[in-house]
Amino acid sequence: PVVCGPTAAFPEYQEKNFEAWRPGGMFHDFVTQAGPSIDALSVHFYDTFHPPKPDPDSDLFPDPFTKNFTVHSGSNLLAELDLQESATIVLNPSSAGKPLPLLVSEYGGGVPASTYSPGHNWWIIRSTVVKMMAFMERPDRILKAL
Repeated sequence: PVVCGPTAAFPEYQEKNFEAWRPGGMFHDFVTQAGPSIDALSVHFYDTFHPPKPDPDSDLFPDPFTKNFTVHSGSNLLAELDLQESATIVLNPSSAGKPLPLLVSEYGGGVPASTYSPGHNWWIIRSTVVKMMAFMERPDRILKAL
């Protein structure tokens, strides 16, 4: 068996000046206390699209590059992975200079079913493939990505 944690969904590490990784923050305290006893960190990465209700007289949907679209792909995902790797080296007393591996227990993209349109399929596929490629670039650090 593999022991992982804390299985954070939709991490927003940059919020509140990276509070989660500072003393007293969830990730800081978890890695400091449990790091020597776990095999990997666990996290979910999703792009999410929560558009406002479309105009019933229009077949147009809002641009996904608005405040309604949360991206955990591309440079955002790479920054999150880099931060996790660096922090687990610094905060884990038994790291021996190596980051904790990562178990990505879920990843992809999604839109609420109530706002579905065929164009959303592209965003879901794009979100999944971009993340998969980033994980494939780290075969020595990604324990598993489901």
